[in-house]
Amino acid sequence: MPGSRPARAPALARAWAQSRVIAWTDARAKAGARAGLEPGIDANLVKLGKSTLSRQALHLAGSILGPATAIVGADAFAGGALAEMVLTVPSFSIAGGTDEIQRNTIAERGLGLPREPQAVKDRPFNDQTPTEVP
Repeated sequence: MPGSRPARAPALARAWAQSRVIAWTDARAKAGARAGLEPGIDANLVKLGKSTLSRQALHLAGSILGPATAIVGADAFAGGALAEMVLTVPSFSIAGGTDEIQRNTIAERGLGLPREPQAVKDRPFNDQTPTEVP
């Protein structure tokens, strides 16, 4: 099997710890919503965390199972669920706002960083001069 067991142990521990942080952040966001608090960036952090963790878990599964990760059917590990994961994980980075959008939202709303420059909104993009285009 690819990768040695001791080399995978830190990656497994890191993935478990990240999953717990994501779960706690999600619980905090839901509790705040139930209490009627103004939504913060917790949901963005959860979405970005789940997307990142999913990619890491897929990579880790591949390092443990090797090519068997892509097998489908009754004989496959977990009934082929990992093969389905191979196909669906990339969409997690896009659905509900790309990872880049999540990072921008966290930076602007959570950290107070300045917004990215915007194009002039009253004219079509192709009619703007190079100095007006971000």
